[in-house]
Amino acid sequence: MSVEEIERLLKEVQRYRELATSYIADYQEELTRGDKEKAGEALWGAVGCLLNAIHIVKTGKPIARHDDLREFARTLLIRLDSGGELFKIFRSAEKLHANFYHAFLELDEFVRLAEDMLRLIEALDKDLVEEVKALALITRTSYFRT
Repeated sequence: MSVEEIERLLKEVQRYRELATSYIADYQEELTRGDKEKAGEALWGAVGCLLNAIHIVKTGKPIARHDDLREFARTLLIRLDSGGELFKIFRSAEKLHANFYHAFLELDEFVRLAEDMLRLIEALDKDLVEEVKALALITRTSYFRT
């Protein structure tokens, strides 16, 4: 892979990370408004963006299908957390995505899932930063400030 290709990938990864950050801000805004359905969907969007960013670093392309997203999350999250807790959070978090369409979560369950999702987002972002640092060494560039 050429330096130019790596730089292109890093820019795409940066775009996904910035979008994830935007979704987290949307989560805060929707939570303030009291719209837990939109708030939960924003967290789901942040997770999807971070998983796509990590997938791009590893494979050069984003994830196209939800099933592929789940399988990649399983593989990645079990590697990051040998106890599998992060993947269990991911699976539970799919409820937040479904809740956007069906509004079935009670507030206490929503709060618990949202707190877990924020932990998951933190773990994914930490892994993304490490993956990008390793890739950026090849081009001697700095993409993320931590």
